[in-house]
Amino acid sequence: MGFYFNGTDTREVVSRNFNSIRKLFGLSSQKLAELMEPLARIPYQKVRRLAAGERDITAEELNALYELLAVPPATFTFPWSLQDKQSSKIRIPLHEAHLSKNPIFDHLGTPLYPYEISGKENWLPAQLVGEALTNSACLFELDRERRIGRPEYMRDVLAEKLQTGIREYTKSIFPTEQYEEAFKTLYSHYQANTDGSLTINNVSQFLECLSHALLEYMRKEATLSFYSQLEKNTQNSLFSHCYYDQSFSRAYNHWTHDDSGTLFQLVNYVGHSNLDITMRIDASISTMDSAPGQIILIARERNADHVIGSVTIPFNYGKWFTCIKPTEIKMSGIIGKDAPLDTDTVTVWEGDLWEELYGERPEYGERLSLRRFPYLYPTFIE
Repeated sequence: MGFYFNGTDTREVVSRNFNSIRKLFGLSSQKLAELMEPLARIPYQKVRRLAAGERDITAEELNALYELLAVPPATFTFPWSLQDKQSSKIRIPLHEAHLSKNPIFDHLGTPLYPYEISGKENWLPAQLVGEALTNSACLFELDRERRIGRPEYMRDVLAEKLQTGIREYTKSIFPTEQYEEAFKTLYSHYQANTDGSLTINNVSQFLECLSHALLEYMRKEATLSFYSQLEKNTQNSLFSHCYYDQSFSRAYNHWTHDDSGTLFQLVNYVGHSNLDITMRIDASISTMDSAPGQIILIARERNADHVIGSVTIPFNYGKWFTCIKPTEIKMSGIIGKDAPLDTDTVTVWEGDLWEELYGERPEYGERLSLRRFPYLYPTFIE
């Protein structure tokens, strides 16, 4: 028997935590029991007694709640949801000091691999919920709202934490500054003349600038595809049912607000260069992240076969997605292709660059699609 908590005190802590979490997701005891049914055979009566503090929580129930809500077991067992009336043994001032971080608590908190139990398709919500609900500052803020009689604000607090987490994750998976710098270099070195034409004195240098901007645009397209798949996969999670409010799409708005302008500029640079530019993308079918691919641009005089410049730039597709584990991905353009016996490299795509950038004209009434390079989109591997 502990000095600070006896069996009754421990049950009260778990019961308060359990009820606080249940209310965060807008679930009655009856509804929670129904949702837990496919994961663990825990009847409503047991859930009701747990909420009432009449029984201890079991390891099976902790795991079922983790899988269902992405709330780690520590959040149910640590004493963060405090009593309104303090016992004679515990003297904890209930004021703003609770919002300061407790490093020991926080280090014990967030699980490293929440997707092992919450499912790979929901690993991002699981990570975000796990981080928020094992952070002492967040938990004490949630409990403050409960204690001052504003339980409805608890959901607002958690929603804000989750939206912040989504924005921070989004920033981490795409190098926006590198993308902007590549286009700034292209724009500053090759400004259009009054008639829209370009003055190109060195074709190889022009191809070098163009290829780096093109590669960054390709990476953005691939990252957007990954993110849209991730967003779609989370729509069936309880997280999305409770907190989905366009947080995902708002988080990557800064990538797409310039889509039409940037794509239009690429089309213009290639079209007004007075060059016929072909592109070939080669990639390794190896699953090793270190296996490089390459993009080759070849320029010919307009309507002629004479090659007047070329450039080859390497790229590492695996490193485009270093922040998305555990989801294993493959470039869609290499799936189903076999490499020659003497190499593991295949040609993903080859053709006229202007036609590829310009895309197909939409049918009457159809919306113009700004998405390009579908063969670079990531495919999730189960």
